[in-house]
Amino acid sequence: MKVFGTFVAPYDLADLEQAPSEGVYGLSIFAKRFLRTLFRYSDFDEFHFFCRSRFRAPREGELLASDRRVRLIPLQEFSASAREVDYHILHNIWTPDIGPWTDMRNRLCPIGVPVTGTTHTISYQSFLPRVLSTMLMGARPNDSIICTTDSAKTVMLNWIEHLRREFGGQSGMPVHYDGRLDTIPLGVDGEIFVPREKGATRLRLNLPAEDVLILYVGRFSHIDKMDLFPMLMAFKKAQERSAGQRVSLVLAGSDSVYKYASRVEQFAVDLGIASRVIVRTDLPDGDMPDYYSACDIFISPSDNIQETFGQSIIEAMSCGLPVICSDWDGYKELVEHNVNGYRVPTFWMQCDHKICDHASLGDSMMDHFYLGQSVSVDLEEMAIAMERLIGNKSLREEWGNNGRKRVLSLFDWPVVIRQYLDLWQELKQKATASGIAPRESSWYRPEFFQTFSHYPTRNLDSLSRVKTHGPSEFKWYSELADVINPALIEQIINTAMAGATIGELEQLATTNGTPLDSFRFHVMWLLKYQHLILL
Repeated sequence: MKVFGTFVAPYDLADLEQAPSEGVYGLSIFAKRFLRTLFRYSDFDEFHFFCRSRFRAPREGELLASDRRVRLIPLQEFSASAREVDYHILHNIWTPDIGPWTDMRNRLCPIGVPVTGTTHTISYQSFLPRVLSTMLMGARPNDSIICTTDSAKTVMLNWIEHLRREFGGQSGMPVHYDGRLDTIPLGVDGEIFVPREKGATRLRLNLPAEDVLILYVGRFSHIDKMDLFPMLMAFKKAQERSAGQRVSLVLAGSDSVYKYASRVEQFAVDLGIASRVIVRTDLPDGDMPDYYSACDIFISPSDNIQETFGQSIIEAMSCGLPVICSDWDGYKELVEHNVNGYRVPTFWMQCDHKICDHASLGDSMMDHFYLGQSVSVDLEEMAIAMERLIGNKSLREEWGNNGRKRVLSLFDWPVVIRQYLDLWQELKQKATASGIAPRESSWYRPEFFQTFSHYPTRNLDSLSRVKTHGPSEFKWYSELADVINPALIEQIINTAMAGATIGELEQLATTNGTPLDSFRFHVMWLLKYQHLILL
């Protein structure tokens, strides 16, 4: 049986409870899209979601209810499940932090199981200890951090080398990452993000019917997305040079955090171009494919190290738009210069010493803002690119068609998922052949009782005697619904009627096949509420 496994935090599960929506990808949207495509195109027999807290069964209309192969399982059952199921892959959809996953795999999986995780945001100082934990927790050659671009892969290599050099040098302890770094891009649904008739979409969205429309899509955030002021300055130049053609700039995206859109609008007023700048905030996700199709040119002059891929770029390309973007980060791998778009030169130099010196206690968001303010996107070249495309409809169409073809060949979700499936197959074969036995212990596995055993007045053992008062009504917290076994409670109470040692009661665990840990928890819970008393 071929089984996919993943571990799900409460907030991740909550995000997945809604069916996938369209539009610009946040992490939760990526997870929904990824899983929906995985359900559709993979040949897994089951999908196991190990939940870190209590959960309810998925309801009709929710993503996890859309496939009968999905099973939600309490995390505490992973060890038992791993003894019965030869997992094909354990994949972290949400982060590249595979360290805790490899640690659990190394201790609890008797058969070779590869672990993978996908990069998203990898620029914050807090990411460093997370990378270190992955290096320290026993990644194997059949594990992989999957980077969305080669640019992101270079970042991971640089972080790993930094930790090897600095942490290893200061501690005297060699640290290394034994897993792989592979590159698989994010995806886009080429059946949803598709060119549509411009006139109808402009009418529905209340956009100018005759203007050449340049579109920006993304969060309104100068802190951790991009500074839009230089783009407006370049647009003013391009508009003035394109006197024979009406042009408007459409800015669309979420403005729920920094309320940056109003500042952008005021800057447009200051530049004298407010009548040509259209701002749309917090739009329904389902509108985004229409916004792409209604416009003629897409622009994204990223200047922030938070960016590693450029989801809106491949969405725009999928809708047949030529792209103007900064020659920055993973954008370089999406847009082919003078083929499906124009990459505007960027410039930077080292001026980050003060930021780096204080980053461990600093405001990481403001650090990103300051760093972004030291990155220059060539404003004149941006204006030239706009002017060139504004005045050349056939070039817009040529580059737009080339971009659509590039998306369908490289970034369409079925193509992307095929790369994941091929990689997982390769890693599984290597993991199976490795023959590595499970570890018996790990520094990352806490020993709570041993650490805190001096806290109680008395520690009980198998010779401690207990007795019950007799039958009574049992109530427990709803959070214990998956932990307390009513039948076992009844057996313990009946056996302890005349008094018994805990060791004698533990014979019930042997008879019932109940793990000793679980059995002792039941005994201690009964003592806690005086259903049992110590003799």
